[in-house]
Amino acid sequence: MAIDISLFTLPCGVEAIKVIGEDEITREDATLLMSKVDPGGSLYRLPMLVLGQETRRLSLEARNLFSKPPPEGTVRPWCAVVVTSAIVRTSINFMLRVSKVATTRMFLT
Repeated sequence: MAIDISLFTLPCGVEAIKVIGEDEITREDATLLMSKVDPGGSLYRLPMLVLGQETRRLSLEARNLFSKPPPEGTVRPWCAVVVTSAIVRTSINFMLRVSKVATTRMFLT
């Protein structure tokens, strides 16, 4: 797996998800993450920090999964995405526009 999913506590005391992406994010990686953060998942409604400094590529299938708009009535908590790769940055910008999720922000390093 190219992603590591763990929990940490924010300074305000709220529990949050930390996702560390490495190398290439595949359909399997995206499916695993989305199953945990979508309604019914064990991490649903938790804020998320995605550290993608080591991510070099997102597969087509992963991009498709990440860019799907959330189901009607789904609560999407805040999500911060940290990236360095121009390719990954371009993919994430596209996914954010397509999915229309207003609670996700991207940060460049």
